[in-house]
Amino acid sequence: MKVKALDIIESGADLASWERPSASFRKGRRAALQRLRRRLLAPQRPPVRVKQRWRQTTDLEPGQHLLFRVKDGRRLLLRVLDVQR
Repeated sequence: MKVKALDIIESGADLASWERPSASFRKGRRAALQRLRRRLLAPQRPPVRVKQRWRQTTDLEPGQHLLFRVKDGRRLLLRVLDVQR
């Protein structure tokens, strides 16, 4: 895939589809392709460790209600609509 992308950039085949717009569009497209070419030829970054997703388990079921008392003394009633697993 990388080799095919580099072949297209080198051949200029992609620029043919940009012939209709003005010269400034073609110039911008050519610059974007050259930036892409440099990225493709640059050494690959070291792998990034992805954090494991945090998963919460619950015994709550849809339809249950929860009553909380907030600091100012008011009560907050919540109803469980859905539990995604």
